[in-house]
Parts: sequence; C-alpha cells; structure tokens
Amino acid sequence: MDAATSGVCLVRVEEQPSGLLLTVITDHHDDAGPSVRRHFTDIDEAVRAVREFLARFPEGGRTPDAR
Repeated sequence: MDAATSGVCLVRVEEQPSGLLLTVITDHHDDAGPSVRRHFTDIDEAVRAVREFLARFPEGGRTPDAR
C-alpha cells in the first residue's frame, strides 16, 4: 500500500441499547475510490482502524511532537 499525503478520518460514536456503535470513516485524498466506512462495537478495534489509517502516511502517523 502506498503512502498517503492527505486524508480525513472521522469517528462517529452512537449510544445504542446494547452499548456503543463506533463508525470509522476514512478517505485518502490520493485515492480515486470512495470513502471507507467500518462499524465497530469494540473500542480497541476502532482505535486500531484509526492507527491503520495514520500508518499510511510517510511518518507513520507520528507528528514531530509525538512521544
């Protein structure tokens, strides 16, 4: 997978009777394809999806101030 240069990642949280529904929507502006929408009920899995999105960038999702 090629490195991305710009993109958007949106996390939507909905309270459901059975718990949280987390929707992670990602769009890499370099890709011609549509946004990708993934649904999770596990917070760790949703965070993993965000990390995977950030890892596509040249710095692996790290900013100069990241610790």
